[in-house]
Amino acid sequence: MRRCRSWYRIRQLLHSRLPLPSGPLADSLALWLQGTLLAENGCLDRVAAALAARGGNVHTLRRQLCDGLKDDTERQDVWGAAQELDVETCFAPLLAWILSWMAPPGAEAPPPLMLAVDPTHQADRLVALTVSVVLNQTALPVAWRLVPAQASLSWMAILCRLLDLLAPAVPPGTAVHVLCDRGLYSPRLWHRIRFLGWHPCLRCDPDLTFWPEGQGEARPAAAWGGGEGSLWVGRGVASPCHNPLPGTLVVLHGSGHDHPWVLLTDTPPDRTEATLYACRDWIEQGFRGLKRAGWQWQRTRRTDPVRAGRHWLVLAVATLLAVAHGTRREEAATLGRNPARLRASPATVPARSAPRRLSLLRQGMACLGALLAQGRWWTRLWLRPRPGPYGPPAVRALAQGP
Repeated sequence: MRRCRSWYRIRQLLHSRLPLPSGPLADSLALWLQGTLLAENGCLDRVAAALAARGGNVHTLRRQLCDGLKDDTERQDVWGAAQELDVETCFAPLLAWILSWMAPPGAEAPPPLMLAVDPTHQADRLVALTVSVVLNQTALPVAWRLVPAQASLSWMAILCRLLDLLAPAVPPGTAVHVLCDRGLYSPRLWHRIRFLGWHPCLRCDPDLTFWPEGQGEARPAAAWGGGEGSLWVGRGVASPCHNPLPGTLVVLHGSGHDHPWVLLTDTPPDRTEATLYACRDWIEQGFRGLKRAGWQWQRTRRTDPVRAGRHWLVLAVATLLAVAHGTRREEAATLGRNPARLRASPATVPARSAPRRLSLLRQGMACLGALLAQGRWWTRLWLRPRPGPYGPPAVRALAQGP
């Protein structure tokens, strides 16, 4: 089948960034990525139809796409030679790819990296345990493990392994904050994050016992707060009776909110950013992009975790490219310039005067679809890790412990 110019460029990009074996396997993944971007959809039939519109038989294309996701033994029967792909080997290169686009030109120190850990479900069939880079109101998946929804597995063991796989890609001196929701609070995860030299920021149960330094009594963590509109930060020990965790407790209760955030981190109180945890919500926007607001992964009929994990590699790269194109397009619009002529990340970008109506992912998907239809795309891309959001406003500081 005749390949168009954009397919060759996509294949070259994948080989330059990810440790993919040369041959039919990489060709199939490039075909998947090209069709996903053209269709603005990750479903097999939509991808095959978008590729067929560029030339080729839809049934032949569909079979080639299916072959790319098969396990190694099935693929050997199809292609006659072993074409192995361990998706886990792509996690660190994928994170390094993102970090290379996050680093501002001429910066002496790498920007802080915020990772969010969370699961997402596909109906009642699969659960994707995911680690994502969160930035600028979106999330980029960099490590994942698909498991059957009803399987009896240790999620903590899987998540610790995913973090271990990402560690080699983090440059020395990078401040890494790992954000986890209350359902994933675990001393095991806390110790693994600290072992890697990173900073955990775990949301805790309000009834978690906390013992502040220099005080003789332990109380439920939420009790150290002062009610609505208050912030309390202090050093101490959490859960002293079982798996004691020395750390910094943050009790943040924004005005107009029914319940406070109860967070445990390891940074000193005077260097703890109380609203940093608000960035964890961006992983929910990332899941929306993978599902109904973007690639439509919730419609997949795959039940095999290995095949689903390989499909996620395509969706992760598609998300990265779309968000990078969306970043360039949005910044050009803010500066009043043509995005095709904005060849580098500007040193400063004026703050948006109005909330973003269209996500970076959707902006990039529309932009990429039009560019690929012409057989091209932008090669100079970047990501801008902007600060924010900045959690519940109007709080008064009650205390800051030692």
